[in-house]
Parts: sequence; structure tokens; C-alpha cells
Amino acid sequence: MGSNSPIVVNLWPSLIAHELRTPLTFLSGLSELLAARTDLPEQAKEMTAELHDRTEQMVELNERLLELTRLQSGRLSLTWHWVDLRDLIDTQVSQFDNLSEKHTVRFEAAAYAVRVRADTIRVTQSVANLINNAIKYSPEGGEIVVKHEEDIDEVVISVSDHGLGIPKEVQ
Repeated sequence: MGSNSPIVVNLWPSLIAHELRTPLTFLSGLSELLAARTDLPEQAKEMTAELHDRTEQMVELNERLLELTRLQSGRLSLTWHWVDLRDLIDTQVSQFDNLSEKHTVRFEAAAYAVRVRADTIRVTQSVANLINNAIKYSPEGGEIVVKHEEDIDEVVISVSDHGLGIPKEVQ
């Protein structure tokens, strides 16, 4: 293949994700209405809350699929801002720290502000996903430590836990 070869992008995932948006939006709205009802028996309330949570997970997965197809096709637009990583990470740690009784989420912050030019939404999503995975894959609980380290021309955000780990062949 020469350097002028066309880039082939499979549009099926994007088309499917767009088609799923309408029924998922309907299910999300309906499940939210059901979950908000106070006149249901306790078991029905629990079931509708679970339905709403699962529907929201499907909506989020569908959005990630759309984002992935945009990334693959070169159509993902990033919005660059100056971001204070210490504030961003601290906010995420605060949100996740009380999520699980078995886990403690701790942030080892630098004593100074670390500002980077980044897409705030994507960095926030990444940090939230890393912390969420650390909680999810540490079923026994324990401490989850989030930190950032500044190097010459980059900042590395790390999340460490005492979980199951990722098999070597999948890393």
C-alpha cells in the first residue's frame, strides 16, 4: 500500500449507534419516570431503579461507540483548555471516595498546581473510568491511589489498586 491509500472506516458501528439512540432515549426517559414513582411496592421500586441504571449504562456505551467511530474516522473534535489537573482529579476522587464502603480513594496531589492544555471532558472521562475500574476490579476493597507526576514534557496520571489485575496477554 502506498502513502496515498485511502483510509477504510467501517460505518456500521456508527449507523447502528445512531439507530439505537432513539429507542435508548425512550427507554431512559420511561425508566426515569418509573423510578421516580413513589406509589410502587418496594420490589417494583428496586426493579425500576435497576432498569434505569442499566438503561443509562446502555446509553453511555452507545455514546462511547459513537465516540470511537468518530475517533477512527478522524471526526472526533477536541476542545483544548488550560486545565488544573489537581482540581480535576480532586473532584473525581471526591465523587468516587464515598461510592463504595469497601474502598478508600486517595489522591496524592503535588504541592503545586499542575496546569496542562487538554480536553477537559476527555481527561475527566479517563480519570473517572480508571477509578471506576479500580473499584470494580477490586472486589475485596482496599485503597485506591490516584496521583499525577510531571515529567519534562508530559504529565502522567496513574491509578493503583489491589485488584485482580489485567492478564499479561491482554495488556
